[in-house]
Amino acid sequence: MMQKRSGTRGEQIAHAIRRFACDERGATAIEYAIIAGGIMVVIVAVVGEIGENLIPTFEDVNDGFE
Repeated sequence: MMQKRSGTRGEQIAHAIRRFACDERGATAIEYAIIAGGIMVVIVAVVGEIGENLIPTFEDVNDGFE
């Protein structure tokens, strides 16, 4: 339900700006996105390194079947 605000248009704008400045939901979402992005970069780097180290192992296994 929308409340009708009394006061001048300037007071309404000032109130909206104060309310926006105090709202931390957007900042928290951005912080979580940055953390998730950092974790993703680490996972990609680790998986890439493990994959490169496993290639010789799988080549040896493949050679053993020939």
